[in-house]
Amino acid sequence: MGHQPFILGVFGPLGSGKSTVCDMLAENGFVVWKADDAVSELYASGGQGAKRVGEYFGKQFLSSSGAVLKGRLTRLVLNSRAKFRILEHLIHPLVVNHAQHWIDAMKRKGKHCLALEAAVFDGDGLGRFPHMYLRVSASREICKKRVLQRRKSSSYFDFLSAKMRDYPSEIEIVNDVSKLHLKKAFAKAFSKITIALDGT
Repeated sequence: MGHQPFILGVFGPLGSGKSTVCDMLAENGFVVWKADDAVSELYASGGQGAKRVGEYFGKQFLSSSGAVLKGRLTRLVLNSRAKFRILEHLIHPLVVNHAQHWIDAMKRKGKHCLALEAAVFDGDGLGRFPHMYLRVSASREICKKRVLQRRKSSSYFDFLSAKMRDYPSEIEIVNDVSKLHLKKAFAKAFSKITIALDGT
């Protein structure tokens, strides 16, 4: 593989269990980057994302320390598709840059197996990075139940689910039966990942 890391893109519906699968990847030698964590960093006090939100949407969407008030911002964009698209336009390039800097840092550290978890892997964005995709899936009913258990609203789930996109993926893990079933599905998927790693 030389000095170029193998990069796996992990995607799937909201509530499908992407983070759980990424935790399993981490237990098997992968270093994981998560888009949600990147956004949280960008939204923190002094973050570039917080600055952009304040400049465009107004200071009322920032706390006294300058961090994004996520609940308030979420309610705003859930009620306006136009504002959601604007928010994507403002933040998505920052997320892509965050991923690029992280990948570069992992290269310098000599890390060979990386995983990116995100909802969107557009070709001109995060889609430029992965060598292979892993789809995590579950039935809509189960996904929605999991999201509601996180104290998110039904409208939140419905709105963001409509934004989910699909990509050609070599591997899929179905996560809607049991933890034991998930472990077995992961083991089968990881064997395919290992073959891809051996071929790079």
